[in-house]
Amino acid sequence: MKMRCKKARKNISLAMDERLVADALEKLHVHLRGCPSCQNWNREQLWLRDQINTAEMIQPSPGFYAQLQNKINKASARPRLLSFGPAAWRPALLRAAMLMVLIFSALLGFFLGSRMDAPAAETAAAVFDQTMNLNAYADMPADSFGAVYDRLLQGELQ
Repeated sequence: MKMRCKKARKNISLAMDERLVADALEKLHVHLRGCPSCQNWNREQLWLRDQINTAEMIQPSPGFYAQLQNKINKASARPRLLSFGPAAWRPALLRAAMLMVLIFSALLGFFLGSRMDAPAAETAAAVFDQTMNLNAYADMPADSFGAVYDRLLQGELQ
């Protein structure tokens, strides 16, 4: 079975760490002989490893660690959004609040929806015409695109 490039790149990483078993290493070598893309990727990874191994250690400036610790302390000391009740109650309170909002919205929709009267037939026809853009181009010249489109929507043209 042929090795895919994604698997080969994982195996290249394992081989660089000397964690790849012998049979997988042989399959990797077979794949690398036939895949220029993975050959380039392998070369880049080896170059990167060599650069890391030969890089000089950079010493942080004096006070760097103290400033870093101060920033961490400030970030962790920020007040939380929900600071009421014990921490174990917060998820239950949030769920209860969301359920109340949902129930209130459903009831409001039910009561407002039941109070609406059905529109008169002429009003319903006007709303339909407006929604379908009927008569939107009525004031256009008869041979214009808009007028032809309007007649087509109204079913006058077949």
